[in-house]
Amino acid sequence: MGYFEQFLYGLYPYICLTVFVMATIYRFEREPYTWQASSSQMMRKGNFSWASNVFHLGILGVAGGHVVGLLVPASAFHVLGIPDKAHQMMELFGGGPMGFATLIGLLVLTYRRLFDKRVRRTSDRGDLWIAVLLLVALVLGMATLPESWRTRESGQYLHQLSAWAQNIVLFRPSSALSHLAGVPMVYKLHMLAGMTVFLIFPFTRLVHVCSAPIGYLVQGYYQIVRPAAGRRRATAEDLAQGPGEGSVAAPASPDAQLVAPVRSAKPGETHP
Repeated sequence: MGYFEQFLYGLYPYICLTVFVMATIYRFEREPYTWQASSSQMMRKGNFSWASNVFHLGILGVAGGHVVGLLVPASAFHVLGIPDKAHQMMELFGGGPMGFATLIGLLVLTYRRLFDKRVRRTSDRGDLWIAVLLLVALVLGMATLPESWRTRESGQYLHQLSAWAQNIVLFRPSSALSHLAGVPMVYKLHMLAGMTVFLIFPFTRLVHVCSAPIGYLVQGYYQIVRPAAGRRRATAEDLAQGPGEGSVAAPASPDAQLVAPVRSAKPGETHP
């Protein structure tokens, strides 16, 4: 392996991870108002929500599959009774459809961003670059499926790439490089595109992934209390008049309902 490949697959991963972590934290702390997805769905009359849903569902499946497939040791799968062939088939029939769904959703959204004038005006170069890079990574990932099918019995390349990723995480780059011997170029290009996504992640709208509203799943519920029958809420006009003779003050309890002030009745007049 030449020096350039040693840099790409032995040092470049650490550059990408360092920038990913440090720049993401910096942006969250120093530029919080830029931490958003900048949704453009309202800019288009056509219903493209299905493409957005397909893309997000697919990308979550792809990310989860890569984490499990690359960072979980093969011995853990063996303990669970999952042989190498079954592991490889999980990649093919689980990751393949997820990758295809992500690709379709991203193609539709990218087409919309490029050719819809209103959406294009609200986009910046970073939006287009990250879309193109994700498309390249996805296409290269789908291109690895024939090789994975060819080695479905042994899962050879899956084991090699898994060993590479685990050694990178354990800060053993020399050992990681030794596991890439014989790996087809399409896998290496896919790895390079994926690492570059991590490199530019903090500078794009993808940062909103780190703000997934998981807290909503565990927070307490809200109760809406309706006013009692026969009583009306105070209007802005009532409140502007202020309390007068015979008025009823707003209750101190925050859970009680606010009622309108009631003035004293004149002779021959009744309250509503």
